[in-house]
Amino acid sequence: MMNKYNTLKARIGRYPEKMDTIAILSCLLLTIATTKIGVDMRTKIYTLSEPSGIIRYVGKTSGTLNDRLYDHLYEAKRGINSHKNKWIRMLLRQGLLPTIHQIDEVEGDGCDREIGWISFYKIMGLDLVNATDGGDGLFNPSVETCRKIGESHSGSKHWAYGQHLSAEIRNKMSKAHQGEKAYWYGKHLSAKTCKKMREAHIGQIPWNKGKHTGQIVWNKGRTGVYSEEALEKMRESGKKYRIRKAHNDKI
Repeated sequence: MMNKYNTLKARIGRYPEKMDTIAILSCLLLTIATTKIGVDMRTKIYTLSEPSGIIRYVGKTSGTLNDRLYDHLYEAKRGINSHKNKWIRMLLRQGLLPTIHQIDEVEGDGCDREIGWISFYKIMGLDLVNATDGGDGLFNPSVETCRKIGESHSGSKHWAYGQHLSAEIRNKMSKAHQGEKAYWYGKHLSAKTCKKMREAHIGQIPWNKGKHTGQIVWNKGRTGVYSEEALEKMRESGKKYRIRKAHNDKI
C-alpha cells in the first residue's frame, strides 16, 4: 500500500495541495479493484461423497473447494461431535478420504440454493449427514437432529445427573435471597402498572376455570388449624399490607 502511495505521490507532485488526497483515494480504489471488496460475492454449492461416489453431505462456500475440504477434515480430527464429523472420522480410520465436488454456483450467500439441493437429495433417498435443512447456523433442524440433541442432554448424560447440593449449600442459597437481599425487597409496583396488569386480564378466561384436580383442599371444613399466635401474625401482616397499599395509592 505504501509503495503505491509513494508512486502516485511522485507522479502528481506538481499539485502539492491535492497530492495527499488524490493519492489516498487512488490507493483505496486500487485496493478495492485488486481484492474482493466491492465485488459481488459468489457462493459454490458442493457435495462431500464417499470414495464410492455416494453423496453424504451438501454444503456451501465462498472460498475454494480444497480449503473447504481441509476445514472439514480439520474439524473432524479435532474431535468435534456431529454426524458429519463422525462419518469423516470413520473414513479416516479406514484410510479413506471424502471427495468434494461442485454442483452449483450462485450470487449471494447461497442459503436458499443449499436448502433446495439438500431437499432434492433427501427426496432422492440419499442418507445425508447434514444436521439441518441448510442455510446458516442451526436453522430449522430436522426432527431427528432435535431428538439426538435431547437424548445427548437427558438422563445420565446431563451435566447435573447424580449431583446433589449439600444442606449447607442449600442453606447458603436460601439466606442469600432472604430479607434485604431478595430481588423484590422494598420494590412495589406503581398504581399505573397495577392498572395496566388488571386491564390486560379483563375478559380473559382463567386457565383453571372449570378444571377439577379431584384433590380435596387440606383445610376444607376444618377449624382451629392455626394457633392464636399464627392468626395474630397474619392479622398484623394484613394491616401492614393495607397501610402500604394506601400509601402507594396516594403516590
